[in-house]
Amino acid sequence: MLYHYSFLLLLWLIAFMGLSCMTDTAREHQIHTHLDASQTQLIDMRAPLRDQRLADYLKIKKIIPLENSEQSVIQNVSNVYDTGHEFIISHHQSATTKIFSHQGAYLYDIGRIGKGPGEYIVLLDTDYLSNEKLFFFYGRTKLIIYDLVKQTYWDHIPPFSAYYFEAFDANTYAFHFLGGPDESLGPYNVVITDKEFVVKNKTLPGARTKSLYVDSGYLGEAEEGFVFSHSYSDTVYYYDLQHEQTSIRYVFDFGTKRRQISRNHKEYNKIRIKEGFLKNPYYEDEQIFSFRCTDKGRLRGNIWLRKSGQLLSEESFEHGGILLHLFPPRGRTREGLYISAIVPGWYYTGLKYEDPGFMAFLQADFPQLYEVSKELNGMENPILLIYELNTETASSPSDGE
Repeated sequence: MLYHYSFLLLLWLIAFMGLSCMTDTAREHQIHTHLDASQTQLIDMRAPLRDQRLADYLKIKKIIPLENSEQSVIQNVSNVYDTGHEFIISHHQSATTKIFSHQGAYLYDIGRIGKGPGEYIVLLDTDYLSNEKLFFFYGRTKLIIYDLVKQTYWDHIPPFSAYYFEAFDANTYAFHFLGGPDESLGPYNVVITDKEFVVKNKTLPGARTKSLYVDSGYLGEAEEGFVFSHSYSDTVYYYDLQHEQTSIRYVFDFGTKRRQISRNHKEYNKIRIKEGFLKNPYYEDEQIFSFRCTDKGRLRGNIWLRKSGQLLSEESFEHGGILLHLFPPRGRTREGLYISAIVPGWYYTGLKYEDPGFMAFLQADFPQLYEVSKELNGMENPILLIYELNTETASSPSDGE
């Protein structure tokens, strides 16, 4: 097994080195690549820990049902930001951002669909800088910054059209492109800019074609930088902002030989289902790397324990489908606790009704959540769960070998 992983890692390192110098344009804008194998973790998607007890890992500290009224309704939760006094809750697909109190009371909306100042046509990504009290709405051709103290908006028009966005401080942004790299930026899918959109660095070499899997990807904030990948890739990279270095962070093994094929391939969807692939959102901190993936057409939540190098997935727990609500987390509190969201009218009620034993499981392991859940009728607004993780529960990979 160790030989298998070492050989797999060597192949990925060689492939990445080839990509990083594939054209004259790439050489002109040479990225800083750090390929330290000791920093790369191999994740075998076929071998999650099994027979674990979720309550041993996760301790719910607080449950906050969000106010359920005509004004407060939000379809789902993409991100939760804790300002210290309120929660900013954003749902990208419905282009909605609402402010709730720490008790779950609806306060007001920020941002809206439109073509005027402070308005956007589509909402692709959001971010929040707590020190500056600045909230970012990103909509492909427009970046709007909202000052929560002054309650004012500033509109900015980037010189390129991206898909994912992260603000690391008031003067450092990252963009991930969809549909192939922008012609003006060379063969890269990720760029780091200042607040004036002047490019400071580029990374993630990509194809110029719109027909391959590698034409888009995902971006997520991490410690001192961000994690990112091409879509349908087996590899997640990490960019260190301080040292301006890109390294291979994780290599995934889905147990199938993967291919790059065009979207108009007659078996495109069948191949995607068979091979499995990573899905946004990504979340990484000092304890975990959490991500979603599709496996045989089913969406799953996963947790990779960074210290022990072990995978927790649906197969790890009784009623493991609840992981899709809990991971990746939707945010952190100011105290460092994780925030996730249950959507009663979608997965959660489906899980409850399809599995009669689910409520008994909640009553035994998560009595607080059981008391809230037993009153649901499937029409409520999302419920925020604030919890802490115990990542020391699992044994180390060497135990028992």
